[in-house]
Formats: sequence, structure tokens, C-alpha cells
Amino acid sequence: MNSNSKSNIWMTEHVSATEMYLSEVEEVIYQGKSTYQEIIIVKLVNGHKALYLDDQLQSTTFDEKIYHELLVHLPFTIHGSPKNVLIIGAGEGASAREALKWRTINSLTLIELDPEVVNCCNKFLPEMNDGAYYNEKVNLIFTDAVEYLKNCNEKFDIIICDLCDQDLDRNEIINEKFLLLCKKILNKKGNILIQSGELPFKKDETFVKYIQMLKNNFTYLKLFTTWIPSYCRNWAFVVLQNEPINCLSMENVNKIINKNVLKELLFFNAKTYLGIFNPPKYVQELEK
Repeated sequence: MNSNSKSNIWMTEHVSATEMYLSEVEEVIYQGKSTYQEIIIVKLVNGHKALYLDDQLQSTTFDEKIYHELLVHLPFTIHGSPKNVLIIGAGEGASAREALKWRTINSLTLIELDPEVVNCCNKFLPEMNDGAYYNEKVNLIFTDAVEYLKNCNEKFDIIICDLCDQDLDRNEIINEKFLLLCKKILNKKGNILIQSGELPFKKDETFVKYIQMLKNNFTYLKLFTTWIPSYCRNWAFVVLQNEPINCLSMENVNKIINKNVLKELLFFNAKTYLGIFNPPKYVQELEK
């Protein structure tokens, strides 16, 4: 956070070694440190709120629905009728909000390491979770994700990994051990979605190794991407299954959404699904 503007406050974030993204702050709503990280919630000059963890932007009320609708409704649509869902990385609660829009959901388990993130977002960003934390279908557990997976005896239709480490060079969580633990608790026809940080435009050795590691542990992999304005980057999402990930027709996607989704969506529909299922050539080549 830097002071040098009309409001005297800018949030700064490096998007590459030579690029920086700046957001002017109107008001610092909350700033504090938990056991794990610094938490900052601000109101930006554009009128939207934003959450930063250790000076890294997590989400803004401006465009978080692009991210969270894809994060949730894509794997749900691929499955068709998810009932028991696990989300690793509860955060501001927006992913839980989207999951609860599906009438098929019987149980939604949320894993979060840092209680202060949930408490602060619930207090200062309540519009993000829209009451999801108080829903009777939700089981919010504060614990380490790996420890939870080791001791879990439940089975899930969908596992969503929304962990905030966006730098694959420093990734210490998504590894073969983690994937095997997830596979153990995944139903036969279930799938796993992992948000995987920035999608490199050119072939990147670290990203290629990461994709190969995922392929080594699951029979089928599909890479998706979309532009997130607040991140100023294309973001990568990977779906893993042990059965083929086939592209559904627009008619079938419409049937699934119309039958199961209780509230209107902003970003995701059948056309969105078909678009992200058919990414640019350089993305297709990363899947090979």
C-alpha cells in the first residue's frame, strides 16, 4: 500500500517483473494481521470493495462473479447433478454463495485455514457471501487442507481447490500427495477443479511441469481460461476426472442450468460454457 495520490493511498501489485497494477483507494475499511497473513479490505475510488491478502489482490466486488461463477458452475455443469461438494479455500464466501444456487446441493463443506479472513469478510464484505455461511447445508471447518484430507471419510461429487498461492514457483500445496488425497475422497463420476493462477501466453516450463504433474495423477484433464479484469491477466482453471471430459451441447447445458440453478447468473451460461470449452490454440497445446 503506497501513499501518493489525491486520496494519498494506492494499492500496488506487480503483475510481472516489469508491470505494476495500481488501484486508488477511497477508504481503508479494515487492515490487520492474523496468525497467517495481513488482511486489507478497501473501498476503491471506482466505488467497489476489494480484498487483499499480503498485498495480493484476491477479489473485488466489481468482477468477482466472473471468477466465482466459472469456478463453481463449470465443474457443476460438467457433473450435471452435484450433491456433496467440498471447497478448499472458503475465503470471502463467494464460491459457497454460487454453489448454493444449485438445487441439487445437499451438503457443502468449506475448508479455511484462517478464521480471520472469514470473520473480516463476513463483517466488512457481507455482499460477497450473501448469507452463505449461515445456510444449514454449509459445514465451515477451520483447519489445514492437507490434514483435513488425510482424515476425511466422506465422498464428494465435486472438489474445488481455491487456494490463494498464485505463484506456481512457490506452490507447496498442489502436489502428487495432495492429488492422491483428493482422489481418495472423490466419487467415481466426480471431478476436481483447481484454480491455477495466471495462464502464460508463451510456453512456460513451470506451468508445463505443473500440468504434466496433474496429468500423471488423473486420466483426463481439461484446461480452461478467462480474462479477469481486476487481475489484468488471463486466469487458468483445470478440471480433472477419471472419465472423459466431454463438451456438452448448448441444448444440454441449457437444460442442466434451467433445471438446477435457482438464481440468475451474471457471467456463466451455455454460450459461455461452449466458449471456454474451446479455448485458443496456445491453450489447447498446453493440454497435449
